[in-house]
Amino acid sequence: MEAAFPVAGDHRGAVTILDVDGRVVAATGDPAAIAVDRRPTARADIAPIHVDGRLVGSVVSSGDVGPNVGAVVAAALGQLVAESVARRDLATEALETYRELSLLYRIAETIGSSLDPREIGPRILSEAERVLRADAGVVRTTIDDATLEFGRGDQALQTRLAAAAGPLGAAVMAGETALVVNDVDPFCSLLAAPLRTRGRVLGSVVLGRLPGQRQFVTGDQRLLLALAQYAALALERSSYHRHDAQRLRLEQEVAIGRRIQRSLMPRRFPAVRGWEFAARYEAARDVGGDFYDVFQPRRARRHVAIVVADVTGKGIPAALFMADARALVRAAADHTNDPADVLERVNRVIVNERRASLFITAFFGLLDTRTGDLRYVSAGHEAPILVRADGSTRALPGTGVLLGAFPTVELAERSVRLDRGDRLVVYTDGVTDAIDPSRRRLGDARLRATIRAAGDASADGLVTAIMSAIAAFASGTEPADDVTLLAIGRSRPGSSVVREAG
Repeated sequence: MEAAFPVAGDHRGAVTILDVDGRVVAATGDPAAIAVDRRPTARADIAPIHVDGRLVGSVVSSGDVGPNVGAVVAAALGQLVAESVARRDLATEALETYRELSLLYRIAETIGSSLDPREIGPRILSEAERVLRADAGVVRTTIDDATLEFGRGDQALQTRLAAAAGPLGAAVMAGETALVVNDVDPFCSLLAAPLRTRGRVLGSVVLGRLPGQRQFVTGDQRLLLALAQYAALALERSSYHRHDAQRLRLEQEVAIGRRIQRSLMPRRFPAVRGWEFAARYEAARDVGGDFYDVFQPRRARRHVAIVVADVTGKGIPAALFMADARALVRAAADHTNDPADVLERVNRVIVNERRASLFITAFFGLLDTRTGDLRYVSAGHEAPILVRADGSTRALPGTGVLLGAFPTVELAERSVRLDRGDRLVVYTDGVTDAIDPSRRRLGDARLRATIRAAGDASADGLVTAIMSAIAAFASGTEPADDVTLLAIGRSRPGSSVVREAG
């Protein structure tokens, strides 16, 4: 970059901020009085402004202004720009997530409000076009041997869209993902997804954008595929309603809740050398309010955040509240390295911005994967069990009220170190509250006995042993509560690490 250097006649001192192309962004004194030169002088010093290793501008100091002043200003501006970029990226990510959840919630309302496929098709197409900014759209479906077609947009565009999408039909109907095809006259981009459910393909939805719009991207594919899945469920429900309306209504509501909940559970755990993670989740009903998460926060890359929580209540309301709480925990963890502050932020949002009569117990910890130090807080949650390499066990103490009950909560941070060969079991009360045919509880003593009997099993082996013990104890008794288990293990020297997704 060729930077400009002010060599003003008044040498009492001047500071000028330049962009990457050498244009003056801001300056002390009267900007009109600042002369611009392309050569450094003895009375001008330049300090570059870097953001993530990239040059974005410079600070030029002249006259009696010392060179250190420019360097300090440049460093401060670089930090401010970097933070602004990070906030922008976070806001963009949050906006995309909100857009997707908002669309899914509206589709769920559509499914619950109509059993007529002639109403469902146009409503879904309307939502797709509104959210995805399409100029035209077509939905084709076959229900009970009747083929239905719905369209939106100019009639001529609908006709040309249907013709352009024809060659895509076979590929879309045979696949399980959305497809993008660009530059198909007269459209700059086409996006198509199958209406697939339970191994059946009921049709397809196709959207088109005219030249002048941007082409469809991966995020649009994900949104349309999710919408198409719910659309397929709605259309299938409409067909089944003729035979058993009440049964199908319940099945469909459960399917929606289960899909939302399962999609929010971690698909894989962070790959951290020397550590292993394993988890299991079983809802008392088809959906529930427990959740777990393991992720690496933005501000602490060598740390792993560990979350296990339990929403009061069960069914669809608890599952939706769980989805909201999980997002709040992740957002808070990206903004602070203080475990207590993370849950206190979540509590403030729940109390001040959510209108729900549900509460949450939670365990949140930050694990330093280099040292094994775990800093954690508990908000009314079950005490995790630390299993030492020698087989001894102890509960990790922690006190704190559940989240969502009071405007402010004060949570005490505690810490413990996981040495090589140690494991940690974090669980919800559905584990110890499991009952047998005689209505006896599994309890803490049986849980610890199961853990000791597992010996030096891996994290996954430990979780498997506990789940097997619960099943044997219950002997087919219907569970009273959701069961969630998360195990963390630090490998012994020379041992291999196996990571298991829940």
